[in-house]
Amino acid sequence: MKTKFMRIFAATAMLFSFAGLVRAQDNLTVVPELKGENQEEITLAETTGTYTASDVPAAATLALSSAEGAKIYYTTDGSNPVQPSDEVVPTAENATIEYVAAIELNQLTAVAGKITIKAQAFKAAAEPSAKASETESDVITIELTMAETPAPADLTLVPSLSDAGDVEFVLAAGIYGAQNVPAAAKVMLTGSDAAAKIYYSISVVEPEQPELPGGVLLAAKEDEAGFVAYPADGIALTDLMGEVTIKAVARVENSSKATATESDTITIKFTMAEPVYVFPPYFTIGDSEEAVYGERNVLAGTKLFIRHQDENAVIYYTDKSVDEVASITKENGTLFDTTQGIEINDSCTIRAKAFIGEDASSDAEEAVLKLNVVAAPDTVSAPVFSYYGGLGVGEVTISTPEYEIPEGYAITITSATEVATVRYTFDEDAALESVTDGLAYDANNRPSIDTVCTLRARAFAGDKKSEITAVKFTIKAAEPEKPSAPIFVPAGDTVVAGDTILVAASDADSICVAVGDAGFVQYAGSEVKLAVGKYDTLFRAYAVVGTLHSDIVTARYFVMSDEEPEPGTVAAPTFSLNGEVNAGDTLRIDCATEGAEIFYAMDTAAFVAYTDGIVITKSVTVKAYAKKDTVVSDTTEVSLIVKGVSVEDRELAGVSVYPNPSNGRFNVSVPVNATVEVFASNGRLVRRQVVMAGETAMELDQAGIYFVRVAAEGQVAISKVVVR
Repeated sequence: MKTKFMRIFAATAMLFSFAGLVRAQDNLTVVPELKGENQEEITLAETTGTYTASDVPAAATLALSSAEGAKIYYTTDGSNPVQPSDEVVPTAENATIEYVAAIELNQLTAVAGKITIKAQAFKAAAEPSAKASETESDVITIELTMAETPAPADLTLVPSLSDAGDVEFVLAAGIYGAQNVPAAAKVMLTGSDAAAKIYYSISVVEPEQPELPGGVLLAAKEDEAGFVAYPADGIALTDLMGEVTIKAVARVENSSKATATESDTITIKFTMAEPVYVFPPYFTIGDSEEAVYGERNVLAGTKLFIRHQDENAVIYYTDKSVDEVASITKENGTLFDTTQGIEINDSCTIRAKAFIGEDASSDAEEAVLKLNVVAAPDTVSAPVFSYYGGLGVGEVTISTPEYEIPEGYAITITSATEVATVRYTFDEDAALESVTDGLAYDANNRPSIDTVCTLRARAFAGDKKSEITAVKFTIKAAEPEKPSAPIFVPAGDTVVAGDTILVAASDADSICVAVGDAGFVQYAGSEVKLAVGKYDTLFRAYAVVGTLHSDIVTARYFVMSDEEPEPGTVAAPTFSLNGEVNAGDTLRIDCATEGAEIFYAMDTAAFVAYTDGIVITKSVTVKAYAKKDTVVSDTTEVSLIVKGVSVEDRELAGVSVYPNPSNGRFNVSVPVNATVEVFASNGRLVRRQVVMAGETAMELDQAGIYFVRVAAEGQVAISKVVVR
């Protein structure tokens, strides 16, 4: 018995001894501390782990503290914080936020005027035997009732313009308006209450284009009203064109009632000023006004002049390479003296740029001309006369002393000596002994034959001169009337792919010529049969008698789709090209819904109305949608990759476009019958015409940069034309 008692006593003594060596830690806790706007302490009432306070100002902050080495996590959505582990990391995505600094209450959302925060502390265990209460705290709840923010009275919003010169907004009929707002301007919005937040939306209607559905929303992040937050530095208008509409509203949040006081929505409508585009200058040699580009051989001492269509333009130039001067400015360029010109004594490359006021042709190509100084020739070749004989005749070289020519035809004068200057006169007694006699020949302003006359010309190079070429011209009798135009059977209509269209000449002795979208010319006596392909097609045709042809007539055929769209919907557009294409190919866009309008965009450009064909000159992504009445189709897109075979590898030789630049009238010379298409700089087709071999005059009404595409016999040629 004594032995048993002694064992119990020893065990009890050992237990008390162990307890004395390992002392339990205090339970882990989280302590909240609430401070007002001026850091005065606000009392939190505690009831079984819940802390409450009323009438808390929005500018208050909440601090959380715990034992050293512990991390605190909290939530604001009423859920308990996520306990960290090897598998779970607390993040904003799972509603748990790691506490790192005092919580600013004005950054939190109040629900019915209240904010609820739950917090818990976690600490790594010092020993495996540590209790849970020593490594994680109880969850505490902080419930705060926010003080009501007084609503401002008569909240208003006023717009203004900065960096707009003399342009100001004028209020009329409830709309703020302005005209010719410069692209450098910004729209500034000011609310009558400093605490107000401002939101706006903006839409743009491009000039001469229909408004896109819903406008063009420029900002990405929207609030619940469909507006976007107003930036403190104003709304930038850079790169905008046409008519701009801005709607704006000011709002003061009321945190205690989760409502807001808003101003009336204001509407701002204004038009952007037309962007200033300064065309590049052009070069002339000596006293000739013929524009020269690319590369030219000249004699030492030749005078080079740099000209511009605008008499107010000033021109700066350089003979340095792009590596030395990347872009010409007024600081690194040399001002061109229009009275003296530039004397060329060594081979060089001249680059030039025009400036008008503060605007420069920075968005246009520089004018570039490479000059090779060559030795003066031993002999100078006599001039040769030639003229474009009109439709179907082609270029004819005049080698007889007397030649019959149609009235009004222009004469081309050339010399085999490239560096030679050609002078000419219609006066049979006038001298042609020096380079100052007669008139300087200019390919852009060729002499025309309007009456019986004798044309004399001589070429000069250095101190050498050629023999005189002289031809007497008489006027050819008028050609017979041109034949009647052919007719299409059926005339433009809805057809099925594979149908045959008959093109018949109206005159029995005429030959019928028809042209499809592919640009292929077909001859078949007085009739031509054309097969309708998969896509809507525009056919053109004319009749030929001898060297004369009729007016060109057209007929469009709409190909019915095998899959009709559902009633009340608009079919998405389809594309004629996909994947790899050749440079210069034409993309056409079709819609199965009859009467639907098609709009397209290339890469990141704005959507524009589709008319008829888009020339592809580089790899590009094209998007399109169709619209009929108020119904809009899905947007489709196609990526086109220009293959390694460039336009030059399949270029149609012998094509020339001149003068360039022009005043809108220019000539297209082709060696064979061909299809000529003119595209605007955005790829839009503005003109298509079937021409015969020879020279054809064309005219464009609008100034700008255009691309002329000539297609014949599977080959193409593309030329850029500047219309001033």
